[in-house]
Amino acid sequence: MVQPGYLPPALAQDVTTISFGGWGGVAEDEGVKAAIEVFEAENEDIEVIWQHPPP
Repeated sequence: MVQPGYLPPALAQDVTTISFGGWGGVAEDEGVKAAIEVFEAENEDIEVIWQHPPP
């Protein structure tokens, strides 16, 4: 029996890429990068691109 939401490997999407940006200080940049690491570890099929201009 196949569980709802299951996709065989041939039909599963490889990686979804999302991006977002911010313009806070160094502390915000470091905090967001740390959160992205945790998020990506928990969601291996999602890649996050963080766009943060230099202060």
